Amino acid sequence: TCAGAGSGTCPASGSGNINTSAVNLPSGGSATFTATCTISAAATGSLVNTATVSSSVTDPTPGNNSATDTDTLTSCSFTLTPPNQVVGSSSGTGNVVGVGASDSGCAWTAVSNTPSWITVTGGSTGTGNDSVTYSVGVNPGPNPRRGTMTIAGKTFIVSQATPVPAPCTITISPTSATFAAAGGPGTIPITASTPTCSWSARSHVPWITITSGASGAGAGTVQYTVATNPGPNSRAGRITVNGKRFTVTQTP
Repeated sequence: TCAGAGSGTCPASGSGNINTSAVNLPSGGSATFTATCTISAAATGSLVNTATVSSSVTDPTPGNNSATDTDTLTSCSFTLTPPNQVVGSSSGTGNVVGVGASDSGCAWTAVSNTPSWITVTGGSTGTGNDSVTYSVGVNPGPNPRRGTMTIAGKTFIVSQATPVPAPCTITISPTSATFAAAGGPGTIPITASTPTCSWSARSHVPWITITSGASGAGAGTVQYTVATNPGPNSRAGRITVNGKRFTVTQTP
C-alpha cells in the first residue's frame, strides 16, 4: 500500500515491484510505501530493502535519494511448561500447557495426535507467549495409556493413570432360612457391585452342604442342602459368603 503527503501521489495498493511511473513527488512531497510479505520460518540472516528515487530535474542534494532498511531475521524457538503431563484416570477439562516463544512474532499451532481421548479445547493457534488448554477422556482400563499433542513443533506427552477399580461389595438377601426336621435344599441369591466382583461360600457346620455356587463373580446363587435333624433339639448353622452371614435354623 502507499500513502502520499505534501502533494505527493502514488498508487493506493498493488503487488509486485513498485510502479515508479505512477509516483509523483513534487518539492516537499512524500510517499510512504508499506510492503507485506511472507518469510519462511527457517529463514536466517538479514532482510535488506533499498528504495531509490530519481528525477529528470537536477537534484542539488543527491545524497538523500536512497534509503536502506535492514531487518535481522531471528529463528523462533519455543518451550512448553510443563514439558509433559500426567493426568488421572477420570475425564477432565482445563488442563493447561504454557507456550514460551523467543519472540512475540513467533507463530505456532497445537494439534492432538490422539484425538480419541485428547482434545485441544483452546489455543490451537497462537503467537508469542500464550497457552493451550485440552481435555482428556476417561481411561477405560485396565492399563495406563499415553497420548501426544504437537505444540509449537514439540511433542507433548500426556500420560493417563490406570483406572481405580470400583469397590467390590456383595449382598445376600434373605439372610436366613428355617427348615423342618426333614431338611432339604435351599438357595442364597447374591448381588454384586460389579460383574468382576468375586466371592466364595463356605458352610460352617457338617449338616449343611453347599451343592453348587461355592464361588463365583458378579450376581449369582449359592445352592445348599440341609440334612435331616436327628433331634431332639433345634439347631442352627451358618453359611458365609465373603464374610456375609446366612443363618439356617432347623426344628427337631
